[in-house]
Amino acid sequence: ALGAGSSWYVPVMEGFVLPRTTRRSDVGGRALSAYMARLVQTAHGVALAATSRGLETARACKEAVCCVAPDFAAVAEHFAADARRSWRRRRSQPPPRASGA
Repeated sequence: ALGAGSSWYVPVMEGFVLPRTTRRSDVGGRALSAYMARLVQTAHGVALAATSRGLETARACKEAVCCVAPDFAAVAEHFAADARRSWRRRRSQPPPRASGA
C-alpha cells in the first residue's frame, strides 16, 4: 500500500499473506512526487518543486502516467520503441517554414 509518507509491502502467496514478512518503507507518494518534480526540472528546466502548485502538478502527472511494472524490461522496451517511432516520425517531417513579413 502506498501512502503519502510511507509504503507497506505485504507479500502474498496463493492468496495468503506470508507471516512476519510485511515491511514498511519511508518512501511514499509525497517523496515520489518531489522526485518527479526534480526530474522535470533537470530535464526541462521547469522548477515544479519551488511552489505547492508545482508539486500538485507533479502529483497529478505521477497519478496520470506512472505505474508499477510487473515486467520492467518489457515495459521499458515498449516505451523505448514508442520513443524511436516518435523520433523517426519527427525526422521525416519537413522543418517548419519561416514566415516572411
